[in-house]
Amino acid sequence: MDEVRDKGPAPFHINETYEDEEEYGSGDAIFATQQKRPATEEERREESEESPDPKRRRYYQIAGNEDIYETECSIERYVKRALRWHYFFIFSNDKIRSFLQRTLPELKENYARCDKYEGVMRGVTREWKHETLKRMKKFVGNTMREQKAKPGIGLACIDGHGHLCEYFSSTFSDDVFYSVFYWLREIIDLERSSELGRWYARAIFSNLAAKCKVYISKVEAGDDSAASLWNDILLSWAAQGTNEKLAGIGKEHFKERVEKVKKGKSKNTKEQEKQKKQKLQREFLALDRPMQ
Repeated sequence: MDEVRDKGPAPFHINETYEDEEEYGSGDAIFATQQKRPATEEERREESEESPDPKRRRYYQIAGNEDIYETECSIERYVKRALRWHYFFIFSNDKIRSFLQRTLPELKENYARCDKYEGVMRGVTREWKHETLKRMKKFVGNTMREQKAKPGIGLACIDGHGHLCEYFSSTFSDDVFYSVFYWLREIIDLERSSELGRWYARAIFSNLAAKCKVYISKVEAGDDSAASLWNDILLSWAAQGTNEKLAGIGKEHFKERVEKVKKGKSKNTKEQEKQKKQKLQREFLALDRPMQ
């Protein structure tokens, strides 16, 4: 993740709350518990059973040496990659915990570690959603502006969700898809995916683009109903995961990209770097350092 705190086993991502986004199953209650004061000795005894209720659980930092840290980072990459697939078909945070326990079965008995991963992964999906919607609005807005100089063609003459979906479906391309759903680029090779997989990606993209076009048009026209339409867009995002029209599509319908993982440094390499640093430190000249 982008932000790493000290040497904890799984780097935390700094999560933001956005004014225009009410997350469906966002887990705000879980984030709120992370800001509470440290538990007293008496409170720790009362919670020694580690209640499975997310609203009651507390969060703990898991300490470890450098090797444990690197192991956790590797596990986190594995979980985050699996999360990309999970979220592409669910579009909601409601099942994050069950996803984690299915992906890492050892988390079922380790509430503290599961809480930690749950908080981190919820933050990841919240960012994916926010950034994807932001990119889609930018893509649609740019397309509308480019076509204003071409009277009689394009989006300016298209109205209605069905016609707009047909337009964005007809102009769909892999590059356009990746520019918006950026978090899927490293796992999905659309060009080599099945026809059904490509249809799914195009359907998700064109429906969202159509809704954003109507929203942008209302905003530009000063229509007061734009705010409620944006709320509908947020709700439709999560509704994709339970839409029967999209049922039956899974990972098997896509060509998965091979993950390129950088090899970690061996212990010998680390020791050599340590010795080189010590040599460079000895060579450093602290000229005329004044006495304290």
